[in-house]
Amino acid sequence: MAVENAITIDDSKNKDDVVGKGHQQVENSSIVENDGCENALEKINTSIHGWYLLVIGGGDGGILREASRHPSLEQIDICELDQMTVDVYATYFPDVAIGYKDPRVKLHVGDGYNANELVDEGLLETVAKTLRPGGVLCAGAESFWNQEFDLESNISMCRKIFKGSVNYAWSSVPFYQSGVIGYILCCTEGPTVDFLHPVNPLDENSNSGISNQPLKFYNSEMHTAAF
Repeated sequence: MAVENAITIDDSKNKDDVVGKGHQQVENSSIVENDGCENALEKINTSIHGWYLLVIGGGDGGILREASRHPSLEQIDICELDQMTVDVYATYFPDVAIGYKDPRVKLHVGDGYNANELVDEGLLETVAKTLRPGGVLCAGAESFWNQEFDLESNISMCRKIFKGSVNYAWSSVPFYQSGVIGYILCCTEGPTVDFLHPVNPLDENSNSGISNQPLKFYNSEMHTAAF
């Protein structure tokens, strides 16, 4: 995407953040470009089961904003590689970064792991060992339109490692290649997790969390239809 009228260009030791106005596909829409990868600023809400949430990456604060809608969460930890990402969003996209204002959030600046691909079996084994019985991992996965993405083998690998429920979901994200992004959900051996039906359904009118805004792109029916 071409960026016009750049507001700020910050070069950190980890990545480049360019904030400006884009004119491709969504005219005059604010975007953030991280090392050439375009990120949608609004994220689909996901149903969270349990009391503790760890977010690796997602320094913009959008996932934290949506997680704040879940009163059952006692603590929300986020590990973000780059403090600059946090600062840029806080300055230029406060409606997204508002997630950090939830008192349950604890920010840890550092490398969550020295690998960043779902297909890294060592990473998945580390996560599986860290989670408690019945603990859940939700990770970004490729679009099912990507011919190089072997969904069946990825699900088989996750079932072998986590030994619990595994499923794949998708949502429409216009900025992502093919317009679709996937999610793979895995739980460790323990109580069966039904990913298709939220454990604690959100009331779209009352569960506004820290954002004080109603849900725009999520309800229980959409959640189930994503699988």
